[in-house]
Amino acid sequence: MTSQRQLLHPAAPPEPPATAHPSGRWWLLAVAAAVAVSLALTWPLVLHPQQRWSVRLPGPRPGPFGAPPASAFAGSDSLQTMHVNRVVIDNVRQLREPYLDLVSGAAGPEPLRTTSLDLPWTAVEALLLPLAGLVAAYNSTLVLSSVLTVLCAFGLLRRHTRYPLLALAGALLYAFVPGRMFQLSLHFNAVMWWAFPAAAWALEAMLERHRSGRRWLAPGLWLAGVTLTVGLSGEYHHSLYLSGMIGFLVVWRLAAALRRASVPLGPGVLALGAVAVTDAYVLGSFRWVFGGGVAGTNGRYEEVVRYAPRGLLTLVHKNLGELGEGLVYVGWPLAILALAGGVAVLVRRRGDLAPYAVLTVPVLFLTFGPAADRALQRALERVGLPHGLEPYRLLVDAVPFLRFQRVTARMLVLAALLLVLLAVVAVDGAAAWAARRLRPRLGAALPAAAALVLVLATGLLLNDYRVFRTVLRPAETGNRVTVALRAAGDQAGPFLGLPVDGPTVPWNAASTYLASQTRRRTLNAYNQSPAPWLEARAAALDPLNRGRVDDAALAMLRATGTRQVVVVDEPHVYCCGQWREVVDGLVASGHFRLVVDDPPFALLELVGPA
Repeated sequence: MTSQRQLLHPAAPPEPPATAHPSGRWWLLAVAAAVAVSLALTWPLVLHPQQRWSVRLPGPRPGPFGAPPASAFAGSDSLQTMHVNRVVIDNVRQLREPYLDLVSGAAGPEPLRTTSLDLPWTAVEALLLPLAGLVAAYNSTLVLSSVLTVLCAFGLLRRHTRYPLLALAGALLYAFVPGRMFQLSLHFNAVMWWAFPAAAWALEAMLERHRSGRRWLAPGLWLAGVTLTVGLSGEYHHSLYLSGMIGFLVVWRLAAALRRASVPLGPGVLALGAVAVTDAYVLGSFRWVFGGGVAGTNGRYEEVVRYAPRGLLTLVHKNLGELGEGLVYVGWPLAILALAGGVAVLVRRRGDLAPYAVLTVPVLFLTFGPAADRALQRALERVGLPHGLEPYRLLVDAVPFLRFQRVTARMLVLAALLLVLLAVVAVDGAAAWAARRLRPRLGAALPAAAALVLVLATGLLLNDYRVFRTVLRPAETGNRVTVALRAAGDQAGPFLGLPVDGPTVPWNAASTYLASQTRRRTLNAYNQSPAPWLEARAAALDPLNRGRVDDAALAMLRATGTRQVVVVDEPHVYCCGQWREVVDGLVASGHFRLVVDDPPFALLELVGPA
């Protein structure tokens, strides 16, 4: 009976909740729950860690997120992340500049670079790589990042509720919200979600210690470390989102402290200093690598409109948007509880939570982007007012950072945290009220009943968050083409992967991944660096994509010392066996001979002198 009563019973005196600290048992439970949910949502990845994990969104969806044939090999951002991580690890081991990419875009006038160091996960991959291989090491970081996200969110939420189980439920909902799980299957930004609750937690602990006259430097250094790690990771948007969150919270706390005798000047300077150093690095490295701009469609407002969520109700409706990038679903229960929590914070004047409630409004506005503009225009039109106002569009035009934010839904990393925090506050208040009213009647049965209700509700929400199905694909490390490329070694020169396209097209990632697995260089590149020579190279080689050979393509191959060509059954480019027609056409030209044919790859070799 005692253990049942502890499930939802306060772990510390209820006032103030921020001083409560969960016991070691709760941390172990949080780890176990995070691992269990992560493995369940990625099942059966744990049984096949050497395979590539992705998700299939519901409905008939042509393009990147449809259902390509099982025999195909689709290029994606996740393949490019594995490639870049391998490149970064090799650079560090060989004491080279970490930004260099000497593997893709080979034989060009200058080496390519990337800011995507993906810290701290490249360090984890470096340890696992010799033991598990590239794909399994990468998959491990996906699970570990989810566990870390749960732990950091649990630590933050525990400061704002009397009930550890409630904090754990909120942490699980934050870490496994559908938008994050979708991004986790494709983009490395999802492995950085842990940093936002970690930074808020460290900031609160630092300010609390300062108020009570204790040493505050340790949480301050933790805050600086988190901020700098995100900056060094190369996740441009997340780094600036995090800087905005920290800056807002610090300025709010400093302004509120002006009415008291003790102003947290030292903690404020440390936090803002960490933000300034991080932003200086992010902007400086971005300019060093990309020259202040990026290639491709980034920076065009039409792209922002294309990928934005399809209306404000996408927060409670499972609308995927364009290619899944507009997925911001959290569900009606969480949204209603967050609204109730925000109202409660403002009505009861909870100073510790007021900045989070206020910050939620502009963050949601930035998350919806053009959808918020359209909602405002409709509202103004209904009341007969001029309705041509586009505040988000004005912000994009005025703030250079926002011009490169093509996918506004990436702001969900902060929006979801704020919504979960406010929802936890609402449930905490309701639970305290119910405890006062019902304890005289239910007595010892109340904590166990409340715990059961919370567990069931969390389970139902997590089940509702299963928007898509897991898809596992072979890593193709044992494919005979892969083995032949590896056996030939880099002394055979770079290889060309078909299809080949401009450097901002993700289908090139199939070839860059193959290069990293075989320790070879490739002419292909998936890189945002402005490089006109890469565009010219892709244009010259483009006829080969259709199985045609001309003098310009042959001249480019010979100029780069390329004798081997790998044709990839890439489903976004080749449909219904078209890749086989490309192989046959190249062989029929007399300029290539077929060396190895092992779907989804075929290895060809240039005939005649290089």
